[in-house]
Amino acid sequence: MDIVIKNKHEILIKGNIKDVKDCEKIEDTIKEMVKDGANSLTLVIPKSFSFPSTAMGIMAKLTKKQAIHFSILYGDKRLGKTLKRLELDRLFTIEKI
Repeated sequence: MDIVIKNKHEILIKGNIKDVKDCEKIEDTIKEMVKDGANSLTLVIPKSFSFPSTAMGIMAKLTKKQAIHFSILYGDKRLGKTLKRLELDRLFTIEKI
């Protein structure tokens, strides 16, 4: 998995999210961008069918405590189903690419 920061509000996650290291990279990137002043972030996830619960938790916490708005653009329909099944569309904007 690779992370590409497209601009100050967009993160592209390339490849499959597989392990704890990937999870930590996502979390660190989100935290750093918020620290640098981003008040909204879009995560573009074109291929992965999984997304770490710890990253979801960080995003939910930032949404509730700091009013950070998150959008998740997904490519794999399995990820979209999971996010909606967890009712994360109540917290974040979730759309298919």
